Amino acid sequence: MLLFDWGTYNSSSTSAKSATLGMKLTEIPADFSRKGRGPEYFESYKEFASKAFTTITAHAPYYNVVSDSEMVRQRVLKAMKAAIRNAALAGAEVFNLHLGWKVYGRQEDVDLAIDSSFHSSYPYLEEH
Repeated sequence: MLLFDWGTYNSSSTSAKSATLGMKLTEIPADFSRKGRGPEYFESYKEFASKAFTTITAHAPYYNVVSDSEMVRQRVLKAMKAAIRNAALAGAEVFNLHLGWKVYGRQEDVDLAIDSSFHSSYPYLEEH
């Protein structure tokens, strides 16, 4: 059986409209991780979205996690960990991430992304 879910990007200000239209999935836009939004924003997002939608996802910021620059990768890693924490506070079940531009080739990029990575954020996600 094929199942389609109807969803859209939603900030807190557009979630009510999407719920009224009958959308079942909400995805926090990639800009959700802006520093100006504190934990209260993400907790209130979860409070509303968990009642209005069947699935909450978060789109990662568009950063290159496979950059050939170690300095860039470290900065991206720090930003992604913060985004993962915010996504967890918002109740996201899925964190949609693009690796970035290919640097070495498909498998090496995946290995680099895994090695550079987000494992240290996993315990936080499991706790929340």
